[in-house]
Amino acid sequence: MTTAWVASGESTMSPAATVRMAARNSAGWTPLPRKPLTPARRARVM
Repeated sequence: MTTAWVASGESTMSPAATVRMAARNSAGWTPLPRKPLTPARRARVM
């Protein structure tokens, strides 16, 4: 079910929308650039 939903969402939504949704699900903050987001996300995971 999850896989199907992801596939459908990816097909309907654009890459930007997917990134925004991921950021919202991750922490709920505003989608930041990928460069600063990578280190911040790593630190948050640890």
